[in-house]
Amino acid sequence: MKNFSKIIIILSIFSLILPNFSFVFAQVEMKTVKMPESIKEAKEMGKGFLGGLPNIFKEIWQEGSRIGIWMYQKALNIWDTYIFPWLDKYVLQKIEKRKPLIEEEFQKEKTEMKKEIKQ
Repeated sequence: MKNFSKIIIILSIFSLILPNFSFVFAQVEMKTVKMPESIKEAKEMGKGFLGGLPNIFKEIWQEGSRIGIWMYQKALNIWDTYIFPWLDKYVLQKIEKRKPLIEEEFQKEKTEMKKEIKQ
């Protein structure tokens, strides 16, 4: 039990310290952008951003497609195993309960349509 408490303490210390390293590395990679002094510089900066966008979107799409497919499969699995059976059961119960009313309304609509066609 004594070893277990030491392990818990060490893990909690690491869990408090390790996330701070990611902030340090993220700050190193950040670049500052200078504010343009004229409209011409702003236009050139905008063209630079727009020129890089297709590559950025391409990289995001390629990385995201793998993650997206995985997320889609997980969501589909959850839907098929848990949500759809419950929803199907619920909807079928409601339909069976209202079936006579639905058939009656359908017959009314059918007769109205026949009358309109004859006119």
